[in-house]
Amino acid sequence: MTTTKIAACAAATLSVAALALTACASADNASTAVKTTMTTAKPATTPKTSAPKVTSKPAPVPLGLGEQAQSSSGAVTLHGVDYPVTASGTASRIQTAGKQFAVADLEVCPSSSTGFSASNFRLAASDAVTYTFWNVQVGAQDPNLTNQLHSPAVGVCARGFLTFEVDPGKTLSQFMLVDGSRSPIIWSLT
Repeated sequence: MTTTKIAACAAATLSVAALALTACASADNASTAVKTTMTTAKPATTPKTSAPKVTSKPAPVPLGLGEQAQSSSGAVTLHGVDYPVTASGTASRIQTAGKQFAVADLEVCPSSSTGFSASNFRLAASDAVTYTFWNVQVGAQDPNLTNQLHSPAVGVCARGFLTFEVDPGKTLSQFMLVDGSRSPIIWSLT
C-alpha cells in the first residue's frame, strides 16, 4: 500500500526589497521539507540637507509726529492725532453709540491721479486693536481730508483731518499707512 503525503505549501514573506521563494513539494512515503529564503533590504538613506534659511525683513522703524514718509501714492506727513474728540453738527448726530472720535491731522501730497485711499490709513491701540477711518462724508473736525483724497490734484498738497471711531478708553499707539505696495509706514504716537 502506498501512502502519499503532501507537503504543506508555504508562502514566503514580502519584504521591503524582494519576494521570497515559495515551494510546494510532494513525495511517496517521505516527508518533504520546505525551504524558504528571505531577503531584507537595507533602509534607504536620505541625503542630508540643511534647513532653509529664513530671511525676514526687519520691522519698520516708526516715524515721529511731523515726519514725512514717501509711499507709492505720494508723500504723507502725520502732524498729530487727537483722541477723544467731541464733534459738533452732523458728525455728532450720526456717531455710533458707544464709540468716540479720534482725528488724525494729515498732510498728503499725491504723486499720481489715483492719490491715496482713506481706507489705507489705520489707527492702532496699544492692545493691538486696529481702527480704519470713519467711512462717511463728514468728519469730526474740519477741514475733512476725505474730500481731497477722493479727487486728488497731482503735486498739490492738502492738509486736513481724517476721522476714526474708536472704543472708549483706548490708548492709541500707532498710525499707519497700509497701501499694499510695501511694508506699512508707521508713525509712533507714544
